[in-house]
Amino acid sequence: MELGSGLIDELYGTAEDQRRWTPLLDDLRVRLGASSAAVQVLAERSERLNVLWQLRDTRSTANSNLHDQCLNNPDNPRLHKRLLAELPTGTADEVTLVGSDRRLFRRHPALLSELQRRLARAGLGHAFWISFPMVDGRWFSLILHRGAGHDEELTEAEEAMLRQLLPHVRRSANLRASREAMSSWTNALESTLDRLDVPLMLCDADLRVQWANSSADEILAHNCLLRITAGRLQARSPSDNAILDRVVRTVACSSVKSEIGILGADQDHPLQVRAAACPRDEFAAQGGRVALFLSQHGLGSRIDPADLGILYQLTPAEARLAACLAGRDSLASYSEHRGIAIGTARNQLKQVLAKTSTRSQSELVRTLCSSAVARGLRAH
Repeated sequence: MELGSGLIDELYGTAEDQRRWTPLLDDLRVRLGASSAAVQVLAERSERLNVLWQLRDTRSTANSNLHDQCLNNPDNPRLHKRLLAELPTGTADEVTLVGSDRRLFRRHPALLSELQRRLARAGLGHAFWISFPMVDGRWFSLILHRGAGHDEELTEAEEAMLRQLLPHVRRSANLRASREAMSSWTNALESTLDRLDVPLMLCDADLRVQWANSSADEILAHNCLLRITAGRLQARSPSDNAILDRVVRTVACSSVKSEIGILGADQDHPLQVRAAACPRDEFAAQGGRVALFLSQHGLGSRIDPADLGILYQLTPAEARLAACLAGRDSLASYSEHRGIAIGTARNQLKQVLAKTSTRSQSELVRTLCSSAVARGLRAH
């Protein structure tokens, strides 16, 4: 039996779209004269293998409840790790890479009887399979069951087809595992960046915004100097647009690693922008991606007093004062807002300076704004 290019194409297609497994399993079930077919990902536990994920052919899906009750649970004798541990030297690959119930249970007739009882309840016969360890340490298995009452060993033709399938299934499964691992890392990174109190967005050379974190969204919502229109960054005035375009294009289209500019320089609260080059990927469809950092007085800079208290052993009152000063508030406005005497605020400031080993308010602000607490995460 030959695999054919169409089946191999479908097999590699499952790495991108796992829904393609069901029609592929239907095809394999018919080709091999089986009653059911499934793919599974298993994890090793202390005594047995646990099924983490599986997809089935159409017929098995229709009977999934019955199959799960009889076989797809931790009591399935096939999942006992000691069966593999007790295999004679040199026979492990024969049972794992290309295996069958007859091969796996040849030394365990009592467990085979238990399995056959379960198979009879599920309306299935003996199974045969290919399996292998994946790049992430889990196991992948493609398993097919014969019809009820059939317990014959693999034929030469069946084994030959399984061995033809093995390298392609292995590559496809590992591609999927690598893809999922990359997606997981990307999601975790995006989630962390979204919580950072640092306004950041990604755009291309034409100012098309591809991603922005919550801090950047807040700056865009609270200023009139920069906005997103039809998916592109747009400054308030033609002159600011020219500055923004220059900053981004200089980095996106040349070897310059970083460029800065100021939008609304004639305003009370101008918006500072810094474009930083992202690693170039010649194979990527989108080139010239730029990380754009934004800064504006009064936004995007929050220091949690509780964090300051932990870091510098400040009292709650001292920590509140330090956080306000780090946010560019004055001692006088802080005392007025808190309803305390200016002399009390000065005494608190003296304690804060001593505990932070700084000698002046300006040095204190520089110290706090360069500390770990100024790199805080937003609470979601």
